[in-house]
Amino acid sequence: MAKYAPTNSQYTIEDFPDEYPRFAALISTHPSFHVCRRFLRLRGRLMLHKQDNLVTLEEELDRIDREESRVLFLGNRRRDKNQERKSIMVQIDKELESYDALVKRNGEILCMNAAKHRDVANIKNWVNETGCIIPSEMDYLNAPTDLMAVGSSTTDGALAQLQGPVEDLMKWLLTRIRSLEKLGLRRQISQDTRIFILPDGWTNAISRSIMSCFLGLTIIIPVIAVESIHRLVPRIVASFFGTTAFIALLSFVTKARTVEMFIAGAT
Repeated sequence: MAKYAPTNSQYTIEDFPDEYPRFAALISTHPSFHVCRRFLRLRGRLMLHKQDNLVTLEEELDRIDREESRVLFLGNRRRDKNQERKSIMVQIDKELESYDALVKRNGEILCMNAAKHRDVANIKNWVNETGCIIPSEMDYLNAPTDLMAVGSSTTDGALAQLQGPVEDLMKWLLTRIRSLEKLGLRRQISQDTRIFILPDGWTNAISRSIMSCFLGLTIIIPVIAVESIHRLVPRIVASFFGTTAFIALLSFVTKARTVEMFIAGAT
């Protein structure tokens, strides 16, 4: 029987029992494996249901107000003796509380990053190879537009896109240069050599270094081009296109706001 060692940091996923315990152990090894459904259709259906329920209550309150026989009750809440209105107000309060909680909850879910195809494919490959979970219970991975990355490690879109190629490069190097294993570039989380996970620190550091070099080139190349031009008008044109290209790059690879891009272009 496999040993169950939840408190031991040196365990491998094979130390856990088959099926869901081992699958959960795999998911716990890296944030990119925390992929789940948003259930957008169900959330939309529930929101529409609660919204229409409030509309019905609103119409009922308007009807009560229009049919009020004592005008004093409409202008003096403390003396209002209309029990029907009091009852409907209590219902509206409860429904609004539930509706607000749902809208807020949906907003948090919708703001989460979509799951990357690479991460979903990694989970599918492991499940298909091990066969530890029946296919019907893994169908949620076949709804890519409904999947979110709960454990997204970075909010920088450019770095997130760069980390995939960096991981592929490091995997290629480690499979050919065994001496690099001594640097701790690979986490030993499984006895299966096909499972390859780099420490987040190394991945982020390498990705940031590459991005820094790339951004440095986008700044220095226009400067060199302008310095090589001696006529005024061509220098202005070259400066304009160089600055425009830099701002366009920022807008595509980052989530910078307009004012932040303006400041970057001005400096």
